[in-house]
Amino acid sequence: MKRTSIGGQALMEGIMMRNGNQYAMTVRKPDQSIETKVEKTKSIGDDYPILKAPFIRGVVNFAESLVVGMKSLNYSASFFEEEEEEIEEKEKNSKKEIKEKKEKQAEIKTEEKKEKQAEIMAEEKKEKQTEVKKEEKKENQDELKTEEKVEKQSETKTDEESSKETEDKDQLIEEQLYKVAGMERTEGNSVRYLVLYTTNEVDGKVVDECIIIDTEKFPTFADWEAVRDYTNTLPVRYGKAQKTPYVKASNKDLETDFSNEMLDQLQTDLHNVL
Repeated sequence: MKRTSIGGQALMEGIMMRNGNQYAMTVRKPDQSIETKVEKTKSIGDDYPILKAPFIRGVVNFAESLVVGMKSLNYSASFFEEEEEEIEEKEKNSKKEIKEKKEKQAEIKTEEKKEKQAEIMAEEKKEKQTEVKKEEKKENQDELKTEEKVEKQSETKTDEESSKETEDKDQLIEEQLYKVAGMERTEGNSVRYLVLYTTNEVDGKVVDECIIIDTEKFPTFADWEAVRDYTNTLPVRYGKAQKTPYVKASNKDLETDFSNEMLDQLQTDLHNVL
């Protein structure tokens, strides 16, 4: 039987076979393709023959086999380290995408929440403005009602005051003018005009009023009250002499011979006129 020095070992997703100073490695990569690599190796015993002595060469061959085996294992593992790096990179990118997606969703939710809060605030503001307008309208209506009530009360009060003032004036005219005029007539005095002079305060100013009644037109208070006709000015020649004046050396000359009775009568006439 022919001797052979072929040996080998299992690798990650592959195998390594060695024959003398050469060894070959075959590995199935993550993409299911086959990668084969052939390497040469040199024994240290070729340079140092003493290392090929019995007992020593076994230790040297064992160490060299360990070195070749570790190189082969590292070669096969390198493909899967790349895969792991790719997987880690993919996972990292996936996590990053998930994180970005979550952040984006959170931003969208935040924006939606802000928009919803803004809408709620706008609705509350609108409702508040509506309530304020209603309150203002109600206040304005209440003010208008109050003003109307005050005006009505003022008009009523003014009418009452005016009516009372008229009654007071009528009482004065009847009691102090017509009654006094009647007393004067009983004493033989002539009374033509009745005068009622009053003053009132209007808007901080004193306003006077004069009522002049002609007794020839209205001899009694009832006659005047039925018509209530009066003037505020006396006739132009009221109180002035209406007779022909005395002229010296004329048909109506001044008298020079007076008696006491004539003087008394003259005094009475002047008093009645004035």
